Amino acid sequence: MADSHHTRRFTSQLLQQDESLSDSQYKDYRMNLENALKAAERKEQLAAYVGAASFAVALVLMFVGGSAILGDFDPWSKNANPLSVTVGVIYCLASVTWPLALAVGFSRFRPAVGAAKERLRDAMILDLQREIRALRRQIAPASPDEPDQGKPQAD
Repeated sequence: MADSHHTRRFTSQLLQQDESLSDSQYKDYRMNLENALKAAERKEQLAAYVGAASFAVALVLMFVGGSAILGDFDPWSKNANPLSVTVGVIYCLASVTWPLALAVGFSRFRPAVGAAKERLRDAMILDLQREIRALRRQIAPASPDEPDQGKPQAD
């Protein structure tokens, strides 16, 4: 909520300024916003991949450990060997990693993507308003006594 309020306040401050950003300043600002959006999307996607991969590993190793194909995962068991204990450690790490990756993805990275999209949308609205202001200046007559160029004059 605070980030949304901050964004709205920043947007209103930009709208209140008399001088708008130059084209090069706007392009730099827009490029920075697009890069921030891409970075946030990459982080969200990475968290999803890590969560999915660790879930798949945990699921497969759950059946491997239950069937004792490689030996017991318990290091104090008679049937335990270094390979089975190592696979057991991997199973434990994967079982902890997938919910953590999903939690981080949903609680941290997804809101960051939403905020980046909102900032980019606000920048596009500001640019549209800047373009409308420039078009109004171009079509405004130079002085009020000049007749419109497009209307035929009556004799």
